[in-house]
Amino acid sequence: MRNADTQRWSAKMLGMPGTRRGFTIAELLVVISILVLLLGVAAGSIRSLLASSERSLADQQLRIAIGAARDLALRSNSDAGAFFLFSNGRISVVPALQVGQIEDLPVLPTGSPRTLLAGQRRPVRDIFAPSYTTTSFVLPAGYSVRGYAAPGLLNNDVTNNNGLYDAPDAMPQDQAEEGNWVFPETSFFDPTDAGTGSLRHTFFVRFEARTGNLVLNNPRAVLLLDVVNTTEFRGTTPYSDRRIDEADELAGFVALVLGDATLNPPGPPATTLTPAQRLLGDASPDTVLSLPVTELALYREVSLASSIGARSVNRATGTVYGVAGGASQPLEPQLDTSLFPTPPPAGAMQQRINDWINVRASGTADAPTNNSQFDARVFSVARYLSQLQEVSP
Repeated sequence: MRNADTQRWSAKMLGMPGTRRGFTIAELLVVISILVLLLGVAAGSIRSLLASSERSLADQQLRIAIGAARDLALRSNSDAGAFFLFSNGRISVVPALQVGQIEDLPVLPTGSPRTLLAGQRRPVRDIFAPSYTTTSFVLPAGYSVRGYAAPGLLNNDVTNNNGLYDAPDAMPQDQAEEGNWVFPETSFFDPTDAGTGSLRHTFFVRFEARTGNLVLNNPRAVLLLDVVNTTEFRGTTPYSDRRIDEADELAGFVALVLGDATLNPPGPPATTLTPAQRLLGDASPDTVLSLPVTELALYREVSLASSIGARSVNRATGTVYGVAGGASQPLEPQLDTSLFPTPPPAGAMQQRINDWINVRASGTADAPTNNSQFDARVFSVARYLSQLQEVSP
């Protein structure tokens, strides 16, 4: 018996008939091919699932941020707002409270005071500061929000000299007279130069104190305090006298500046900026001139870029804004025309953006709007419920 067992064991080891054999090369290739196919299908499903999840997260963050700003107004004796900022390639929504008011002086992109139009008064602007009782809300990477500026609200140097979205590279004056979907241009400036603060613009949704109702009867631009993290320009007057970057509480800082007669002298010349205006007005690099809106568009930046004829987005900003080549952050709000096979005029670029969000295909060679890439969602804010309501294009 022992010899018979030994023989059977030897036969199995030598691969003789009746023994188990392995897979052939052909069988292995078939199995590998099936696995690769299944992995490809799974990868596509995972990508689709991730895209859907990010889209839902962007929508959720936007709704929560609007709700947080409204709740802030309900609990306060001051109006509140949801302000949109762009920094480091991401959109954030900042709930903020009104903390003061200043008689401002419109300024040029160079920081010099504007010449007021005949009969034009210096604007009185509310000042808002981020709330310490709530946090900012950051959208997923690649998602952006634009606000709708109705005709006549932006600066055009003819009938409206307020400085809103006043960068010629991004918004030509004739285009400014129309209705436009504008981007939060809050980081396209030189943070080391106090003279470039007026390049910062954004939009916000405003809610009434105590009621939380959407404010519709106050179209005036306001100022949001968004302190620059630098000391480069703070060694000169008036920034060295009052250091907002060292303030423990922004509302208190605003009260101190506005209550200081040396910083806010009465009756200054209409062509001279007061120290208070340099610290808190549109000229300040620590403030953002903000436009009130009631309509918002949520979208993927790569979809917008593709649909208006761009090859891709700018590498440095992740948007259609940027310096040609994408090596650095632009020091003014400018569209990266190198993204396009043929650089279009700035006015045509803005019109393509408007058409894409409005879902109006132009069908012409100069504005090849591709609505097959359309994935923007347009929202309006309800008057009393103050909630986002998606509208049909």
